[in-house]
Amino acid sequence: MKKLKRWLPAFVVMAILFYLSSRQGTPLAPTHFWNYVANKAAHIIWFSLLCLSFFRATKHRAAAISLTTLYGALDEFHQSFIPTRTASGLDLIVDFAAACLVGFILWKFYPRLPKTLKNWLEA
Repeated sequence: MKKLKRWLPAFVVMAILFYLSSRQGTPLAPTHFWNYVANKAAHIIWFSLLCLSFFRATKHRAAAISLTTLYGALDEFHQSFIPTRTASGLDLIVDFAAACLVGFILWKFYPRLPKTLKNWLEA
């Protein structure tokens, strides 16, 4: 039961990402430029959360980064089947960069993370 509790946040984030990538492309902002920026920011936020969730489940930075990148690749493949959506190598690179950023923060700053975040990660 404890293992399932550790993995549950990752499953929830993956389910949300699957739902969001299953929707037909809808603009996030009024102009093409701001829509592009909002899309990349959304990738950074969601895949950072996914990496943190995978770290909570595995307790291993490299595994969390790898699983996040793998899910990003599967997400892009999934999007290739959705009308008005396309698979994007750039999105996968952004997903990987977000995971690496989280991995770096965990490696370099773990002792200084807020206590509530550390407690959540160690649960």
